[in-house]
Amino acid sequence: MMRTLSNGVALLLLATAVPALAQSAPPPPGGSPEVRERRMVIKRYGHDGRDDRGPGPMGGTLSGLTPEGRKILTDAMRENRSDGRDAIGDARRKVLELLDADRLDVAAVRRAMAEEHNLVQRKQQERQEAMLTAYQKLSVRDRKAFATSMRAQTYRMEQVRKDAEGRMSRMRERWGREPQASAKD
Repeated sequence: MMRTLSNGVALLLLATAVPALAQSAPPPPGGSPEVRERRMVIKRYGHDGRDDRGPGPMGGTLSGLTPEGRKILTDAMRENRSDGRDAIGDARRKVLELLDADRLDVAAVRRAMAEEHNLVQRKQQERQEAMLTAYQKLSVRDRKAFATSMRAQTYRMEQVRKDAEGRMSRMRERWGREPQASAKD
């Protein structure tokens, strides 16, 4: 009886100690890496790329703009967003169909790739013209705020790229080879 009671007490103590042992480590001094990066961006650019609506689909690139400035830019971006996607997708599918053939027709693949390239270039030119028109409608303050936000976004994206390169480098060192793509890729 006494042995059963002491075993029960030991199990009870162990059961209460396990969750305490399983807790994650406290964050490093200065906060998590995300918090430190956000502080660094704020220190460098005066804001972190968020506007009063949160990060949003543009990653906060419209932060600091007046509501009128935001509307001008979002309208320009939306107006030109989907036009041409179907044609570009069709051109890409055509290239893939040619590559899937038993006999590779290099001249046909070259023509299909050139057509896809031309469609993409035309679409890019249209987007740039739409944005140039929108920039001309912005106030000086909104234009400068947009430029500042774009700098912050570029900085964040560069950090993401550097972090990915660092992870890849560590994987190469660890495994001694290039990581293989997953079956999903």
